[in-house]
Amino acid sequence: MGTSTEGILIERIVLVDRITRRRKDIPLATSSLPGHLIQLTIEGSAHHESEGRVFDMEPGLVVWFCQDEEVKVRVTKAPWTFLTVNFIAPHLPPPPFDQSIRHASSGTRHLFENLLQTWHDRSAKALVRHIRVKARLLDLIADVLPSESAPFYLDPMAQIWWKLETILRERLQEPVDLNSLCQLSGRSARTLYRACHRATGTAPLKRIKKIRLSMARGLILHSQLNISEVAYRVGYDRVQELCRDYRHHFGLTPLQDRAAGPDYRRIKLRYHR
Repeated sequence: MGTSTEGILIERIVLVDRITRRRKDIPLATSSLPGHLIQLTIEGSAHHESEGRVFDMEPGLVVWFCQDEEVKVRVTKAPWTFLTVNFIAPHLPPPPFDQSIRHASSGTRHLFENLLQTWHDRSAKALVRHIRVKARLLDLIADVLPSESAPFYLDPMAQIWWKLETILRERLQEPVDLNSLCQLSGRSARTLYRACHRATGTAPLKRIKKIRLSMARGLILHSQLNISEVAYRVGYDRVQELCRDYRHHFGLTPLQDRAAGPDYRRIKLRYHR
């Protein structure tokens, strides 16, 4: 008997691109987009710190980010060039944390280049292009599903926070204070503060607000939910509070941001976009 799968695996492909960073030793702090983000370095190298991991992206390494991971990057060998694809697939589980960095197979770059070429090919009818792009992405995903992982250093203190944050991301609708964080993690307030600061450079409640705003932005840019529903889903009791914090953090109101569209439409080349 064969097996069957139900539901749509890939909801939306947001971006496929080749990005080059030509300047060395300039640190960058950013976050990946909502959904899944796969990158393959093809030239140069860059030092990464992400979710408590420290690793060097060199030619032939694939990294799989998921759901707004905080990333600090420093190009160590310029130019640093990577292929990247961002897609929304809520039913696709990300690789295990210790296997999200891996060595590419002999055919990974060809599959990535094929996807990029198909993404930019506007000669086919829209439906045909849509089918072909998704097919190329599925081929790439099947190829990069991890069977082995590349080495990285895992900061034990930072990992205390990342484990807690994984739980918190599933509970953004719930009210949170420092006492509830301590109960949820089984750690003292002092330990949580140290862990969060080591992992993200900020305090726990500020980090949670940033997560909420980041997730809100993903819903604003990549869904049709109204602002009230977005506010509810990310834990804001009042729409006005979300709009105030959103404008302070992103420089635009939610409606202005939605009208402007995703960042990759505003700026042709930017890190992780």
